[in-house]
Amino acid sequence: MIKIIKMKKISLLSILLGLCFLSSCGGSQKTNDKGGYVTTSDTTTLQSVNEQDSIILHTYFGVLPCADCMGIETFVKLEENNTYTQQITYLDTDKPVFKEKGKFKWCAKSRLLTLISNKNDTTRFEVGENNITLLGKDGKKPTGELAENYILYILKRK
Repeated sequence: MIKIIKMKKISLLSILLGLCFLSSCGGSQKTNDKGGYVTTSDTTTLQSVNEQDSIILHTYFGVLPCADCMGIETFVKLEENNTYTQQITYLDTDKPVFKEKGKFKWCAKSRLLTLISNKNDTTRFEVGENNITLLGKDGKKPTGELAENYILYILKRK
């Protein structure tokens, strides 16, 4: 009888600890409303390379800074077959929408994502947790007041 009670206590304790662990894995979420889309910034810790791969295969959205327009609306969609599509719209200009396709390389160790267009042009991003940050031609993250404007977030449709 005592063994059964101890086993029930141990089982109950195991279940409670498991539930606490599962509930602590989720991160806090912030949402930003941008152009009719909601982007999410999740602080969940990445656990494995497979999890990282599943995290990067999304559509990312952001409005990048522009010297002579209101901003550059940017969508980057990463596919399972290591291909991507990118759509760029220069806001408040007569420039046509720019679409590009190509392949991408993903290095989990360095968290570096490289887009290689069909024209062999490369664009590099640092992979964050549910976002990617456009890197400069020198491969460095932007700094200063506008640094946050170079981040593209995972796109979630309303």
